This record gives sequence, structure tokens and C-alpha cells, in this order.
Amino acid sequence: VDRGEGKYYGVDFSAGSKLYATVMNPPKLLQFDISGNGPVNKQSIPLKQTTPVNLGSLQAAPDGKIYVARENQPALGFITYPDSVGAKVRYADDSLTLQLSGRRSGLGLVNFNQSSLLRVGFSYLSTSCLGITFTAPPIEFDNKTYAWDFGDGTKSTLENPQHTYAAPGNYVVTVRITTNCFCRESQGQILVPGAPTPGSIGASQPLCAGGTPAPLTSTAPAGEGTGQYTYQWQSSPDNATWADISGANAPGYAPGALTVTTYFRRLVTSGFCAPRTPTASVAITVLPALVAGSIAADQTVCVGLDVAPLTSSAPATGGTGTFAYQWQASVDNTTWTSIAGATGETFAPGTLTVTTFFRRLVSSGPCAGLSNTVTITVSPALAAGSIAADQTLCASGAPAPLTSTAPAAGGTGTIAYQWESSADNATWTAISGATGLTYAPGQLVATTYFRRRASAAGACAPAVSNVVTITVAPTLTAGTAGTDQTLCPGATPAALNRGTAPTGGTGSYTYQWESSTDNATWTAIAGATGPDYAPSPLTVTTYFRRRVISGPCDPVYSPTVTLTVLPALAAGT
Repeated sequence: VDRGEGKYYGVDFSAGSKLYATVMNPPKLLQFDISGNGPVNKQSIPLKQTTPVNLGSLQAAPDGKIYVARENQPALGFITYPDSVGAKVRYADDSLTLQLSGRRSGLGLVNFNQSSLLRVGFSYLSTSCLGITFTAPPIEFDNKTYAWDFGDGTKSTLENPQHTYAAPGNYVVTVRITTNCFCRESQGQILVPGAPTPGSIGASQPLCAGGTPAPLTSTAPAGEGTGQYTYQWQSSPDNATWADISGANAPGYAPGALTVTTYFRRLVTSGFCAPRTPTASVAITVLPALVAGSIAADQTVCVGLDVAPLTSSAPATGGTGTFAYQWQASVDNTTWTSIAGATGETFAPGTLTVTTFFRRLVSSGPCAGLSNTVTITVSPALAAGSIAADQTLCASGAPAPLTSTAPAAGGTGTIAYQWESSADNATWTAISGATGLTYAPGQLVATTYFRRRASAAGACAPAVSNVVTITVAPTLTAGTAGTDQTLCPGATPAALNRGTAPTGGTGSYTYQWESSTDNATWTAIAGATGPDYAPSPLTVTTYFRRRVISGPCDPVYSPTVTLTVLPALAAGT
């Protein structure tokens, strides 16, 4: 009709000599006016398709319309006014009034029931290793013949043939169906599946003995084959002898805890012809159990003192054989903190102010372990307390006991005491047996200094108290208090002077004059507290002495002075 328009399918005439033709791919409806003697007038009829489909055979009907087959659609199209020109023919693409009662239109004659009568698209199914079963479309015409070309040089005339290919791949298959009414040919490309590509399952892992490896994931999926895959995971102790793992049929697999090196792989099956194709194996290498070794040693130190370095008393073993260390510290033996920069086999803590616990974290590849815990006990600083009190005493006197005004405190455990003495407040000597909280010195003949040394278990240095001074004064002598006198009754004696001054003692003296009429019973003279004394007039012989006191020294007395009162003189006659 007009070769430039494409591939024609159906033609029909209107009563007024209008020729209609359908064109496929893309669908067109052409009108040719052949009623006159001049040139043929060609019009392209607007389709206004709601669904773009190919148009097939045309057939004029008694109602004056021309009906059009629409490929695989539930209704026909029709030309309302076939003798009009161009768009005036009013083509209806989807006639809702001419439904096909549940069937679908094909490209053939419009009064045929099924489109499949003239659409010869075939189907196929893999049924064996490289074997395909082909199925022709159902044709309701008589005297059907089939001509199959399987694309590999072999052919068949069966309606539904089976064919086995020599190798997997893509093949172009052609079927030609011939009947009394038509001859149609259909062609399509099919995939004959072969072995699948197994994909990959990730990388090998090192693992500590008894540990659980990370799941083995599908890092690259299976490919090729039919596109449908089944899986089976296997394990091996030597990468040579393999055993299926029961229930392990997913793309990924999570092994349980392992105690020995084990290899894993995944088998992939796809289609009839595909063997169980294995992935590359993955080794999970189980390392020897890591033994973290041990560290030493517990210590007790006084606050502010350096701690002896912590040593490695037993080295780490196992794992990869290469070890990394991280020291950790805790003040409660529960919450641990890594010590910045402490990554050696040993560690020097330095100075501590509180009791601290230490341990060493050892890692080797994926393995990790902890050493024993070392405790560094920090003792509080020892306070010596204080003693009392300074004293002054006379030579050979016994001082009062030295008391504890504040006991020693701090340190760890029981506090022990040791009293010390010194003659010069520089060189000190421990006093044998003087280990109590207080101390009672014996008689002293010279000034002596005392202190108390406190010590406690642990590493705290001993502490010494304040120094108490016991000053020993020289022996006190009273001196003399004048000379004897003889008086007449009622006479006033000469003053009793000091004679010789007192010596010894503290050098500071207090006096008290005393008198007696019998040189046995003595009475202090009121107000007579000076170094000299002037007695009042006497009527009887009287004895006098001076009592001298100096500091802690016992009182001493001057020699007795006798004032003799003579009997009254009678002149006689």
C-alpha cells in the first residue's frame, strides 16, 4: 500500500471506496481515498489510545462500522464513519460496548475468540541438565504444523519439543506455525543456565581459643545459574576434608565457639545442571589461649613516698606470640581506668596519696587477658603527738612523770613508742624499757632533754614529738645569817644581816626568818622575808635562823644565831 509507513497487518474497504490499513510498531491507522481517478489521498487517523497497543485485522460490519482488532485487549476499536475523511471518521480506540466476554483480542480476524490463535509466542522451562521443554501456544485451527529452530543448529517439528543443549548460554529460538488460514513465526532469546558463580564469604579471622568468630557474611552474592540459588555451608579441619554443616543453608553463617583452627566454605547450587560450586575457603585460626602472666608486688608505703616499680613476675604467653600491654589503676578494685602512656611490660607508679590497685591488660591479636591485681597500700603520715611538760628541779631530784598531751596518730596498725634522752638536745639515746605512752624519769643530776619517738607498721618514717626540758639546778646552800649576840634584858639586838649569800638553786631566792626559844620549835616571823632581819627588844634568850627557797629545791636553813639575854643586873647594896 505504502511501504514507507512500516509493517502492515490488516486492510479493509468502506462502502465508499476508502481503504483502511493498520501498521504495527508503532501502531497506526491509515486511510487511502481511492474513489477518484486522481492521486490517492492518504490520511493518518488519530488513534487517541489510552493504552498504546498494536492494531491488527479490520472487518466491515453490517452496521456500517469497521471493527479493528487490538492486541491482547479486552475490547475492540472501531471506525464510526468509514466514508468520512481523516479525523471525521471518529475512530474509537476502546469500545466499552463491545466487550469480548472475558476473552482478549488478538491481531487476527476480529471474530476469532482468542488472541493466542494468531500470537505464536512460545514458553519454555528448564527440566534437566541443559534440557529445555518448549511449549507452543494453543492454536484452534486445523492442519497445524510446527517448525522449531533451537538456535544451536538443531530443529524439531513437534508441537512441544524437548531439547538438550550442549553448553549453557543464550540462544535465539524460532517457531513457525502454519495452518490452513495463516502462517506465523515467533522468535525469542532464551537463557540455558550453567554452573553458578559462588560469590565470596569474607576474610579469614584470627580467634582466641574458645572464642566465637564474627559471622561469615556474603561479601559477594552468587551469580549466573538460573538466578535462584540454594546454599550449603561446610567446615573442614584441614582445608581438604569437608563436611556439611547441618541447618547451615543461608547466604551467611555464624559459627559457634571454636577451640581449633577451622576452615569454612559455602556451596552454591542453581538449576538442574549446576554442581555444588564452592566459594574460596575462609580460615578461622584459633590461637593458643592467652595467659596474661603476673605482676609484682603488693607494697605498703607512706603517703607522699615513691612506690617501687611494678615488675613482670611471669611473662604473657599464648595468643599470636606478640603482646601489647596497658596498665590500669583503680581506687576501689572495681572501676578501672587505663593509665596514659603505661604500655610497657613493667610500670613505675611514682608517688601516691591514696591506696591504689594496679593490673596489666595484655592483648595479642584478638586475644586479651588480665594479670593479677597488685595493691599499693598508702599509709597516712604518722603524727608523733605531743608530751609535757618542761620542769626545773634541784640536783638529784626526781622529776614529775612526762605525760602524753596528744597520742601519735596515722600510719598503719599499732603504734609503738620509744622515749629518748639527750644531754645537749642534739645527740639522742633510746632509754631502755621506756616504750610507753608516758615516762617517769629517775633522779637527775644534770639538765636533760626528753622526746618520744613513734613508729608504726608499714613504710611511714618514725615521728618524734616535741622536746621536754628538765632543768637540774645546782645544790641550794642557805648562806649565813649573822653572829651570836649577848644582851641585857629588854635590849634591842643588832640586825641580823645575811652574812654570806645563798648559792645554787635557780639563782632566785625567797626568804623566811624563823625564831625559837628552845632551838627546837620554830615559828615563822611574820613579815620577815628579806635577806636581813632586825629583831625587836628581847627579854629572853632567843634563837634565829633564815629559811631559803629557790625554785623546786627543798628549803634550806642558815646556821642558827643565838641572842642570849642575861639576867637583869642587880647592883647590890
